[in-house]
Amino acid sequence: MINIRNLLLPLLFVSQFSYWNDGNDLLKNCSYGVDIFKTRDLSHEAEGLFCMAFVSGVRDTLTIMTLDHSSIKVCFPKNGINTEHSVKLVHKYLKLNPNDLGENDALLVIKAFAKSYPCN
Repeated sequence: MINIRNLLLPLLFVSQFSYWNDGNDLLKNCSYGVDIFKTRDLSHEAEGLFCMAFVSGVRDTLTIMTLDHSSIKVCFPKNGINTEHSVKLVHKYLKLNPNDLGENDALLVIKAFAKSYPCN
């Protein structure tokens, strides 16, 4: 059983294929992200934006983890879920729950996973 406080690690490795294998790739891609902010150089836009999204996702997850949402539980399948399935799952949850769209985006992703993968 995974509670909200232990959710960060599984979220980081939800994909079967990690975009970044290690810190070397993370440094390279985040260097492109810094370049975008400094010089507006978009020659490596995808890599830079990927870093920004990744860092923002981890930051938001850590923020949510500090709030009292300990009743939210997620039990992913033993072999995990890939990124494509994760995105489709979250998209469906958001479309089906329009009244919740004003909530924190990271919390909404966590709720989507919890609804699809409850701990029984």
